[in-house]
Amino acid sequence: MYLKPGVTYKLHTGNSLTSPVPLQNFDEWPRAEEMGFNQSQYEAYKSALTEEFVVIQGPPGTGKTYVGLRIVKTFIENLFNSSSKLSSGQSKTVTNWNSPVRCSVDKLPNRMYKPMLIVCYTNHALDQFLEGILEFCESSDTAVILETQNPLMHFVDKKAMTEEEVMSLTDQCKESTFDIANDLPVRERSQQDVDVLKRAKVIGMTTTGAARMQSVLQQVGPEIVVVEEAAEVLEAHIITALSQHCKHLILIGDHKQLKPNPTVYDLAKQYHLDLSLFERMVNNGLPVKTLNIQHRMRPEVSKYMRHIYDRLDDHHSIMNRESVKGMAKSVFFFNHQNPEEEEQGLMSKSNIFEADMVVALASIFFVTTGEENDIIILSLVRSNKGGKSGFVKIENRVCVSLSRAKLGMYVFGNFDMICKDSEVWANIVKDAQTCGEFGEEFNLSCVRHSEPALVKTPEDFEKKAPLGKLSI
Repeated sequence: MYLKPGVTYKLHTGNSLTSPVPLQNFDEWPRAEEMGFNQSQYEAYKSALTEEFVVIQGPPGTGKTYVGLRIVKTFIENLFNSSSKLSSGQSKTVTNWNSPVRCSVDKLPNRMYKPMLIVCYTNHALDQFLEGILEFCESSDTAVILETQNPLMHFVDKKAMTEEEVMSLTDQCKESTFDIANDLPVRERSQQDVDVLKRAKVIGMTTTGAARMQSVLQQVGPEIVVVEEAAEVLEAHIITALSQHCKHLILIGDHKQLKPNPTVYDLAKQYHLDLSLFERMVNNGLPVKTLNIQHRMRPEVSKYMRHIYDRLDDHHSIMNRESVKGMAKSVFFFNHQNPEEEEQGLMSKSNIFEADMVVALASIFFVTTGEENDIIILSLVRSNKGGKSGFVKIENRVCVSLSRAKLGMYVFGNFDMICKDSEVWANIVKDAQTCGEFGEEFNLSCVRHSEPALVKTPEDFEKKAPLGKLSI
């Protein structure tokens, strides 16, 4: 058994590590607040360290990346022992930075376990996760980063480098990279890949990179695999990232947000290829640890997420946030019946009325709040006699679109039509009507005038609230 009874880990409380704690004896663990977790994060963290197959669901703003990084940090601090001695002796320092793949790798660094594999769906998510890892990596830690556009390797051993060498290597990586796919014969390239990866503690790959280098991963044999954005990944892509050596799989994601996106739509619908391994495990009744306290959205925004999540509580830090300047409401759903347009031969739709309203409203925000990315303006576009709302009615899309805002959210759409085609939108609009956050005209606020400035068309913005004339 991989997780044997009696195994102990040192755990973080604040800036210090505890003495070794028995993993399976939770009574001896520090409390959640001592470790910087809320209770749901704490339960997910415990499961990730003590169970071999773990599914962690992180609704918007609940800190799933934070929990994932804490899990990885704990593994690094406990499974890689810099004081242990290998039979082959001490590891050899490598300083030939101009050609990191061609450097000789005849001895492995001192440590107990094989490299840990981090898999993400997108390069952006991979970059963010690895940047988070580098924030707590100590001088002896190593990292290997693989990018999938051209499979490139950058090997970094910070223990063997001065600060100047680190900066020099960073500049070299920006200026020129070594293309494994083109610069080495296939057999030699594969062995070089294996040699370099075995020296790492953490290997980071996108799902595409993991599939492309499957044979290499089989030889490296990561025993711990952490998949971020797991609910967005095709099941086959996760399977290709796993080798026969995998003993511990942690899936982190949220199946109620974005789903896998197969290239062939018909195959997705007929054979459920848009069902991730993450969601399939949820559907099959595998125990799921769900984070339930969100730190992103003000309460006026987050309340609409409760039509999608059974429980999503607000952290105290998001209470009493300032109102959106220039607006009477911090959240508003603007209803209209102006039709969409479709260009001949194209599947895409447009809605000129909504576009003009969005531009006019955005201009108000630029004057009153500056370039504020905490305010979301959403155009739903669809408005037609056939009552077809398309992707707009999909609950996953609704979840993502309504969960980005921190301070303010303004949604334009033909809700009379969309609500007939979507139960979740109908429930959201019902709530908005109850809260006075729904209507066919905006109420702009101005401290100089007691009467509200009501706008119903793009032209009304210029008439009643010309740029620079709205006092806040």
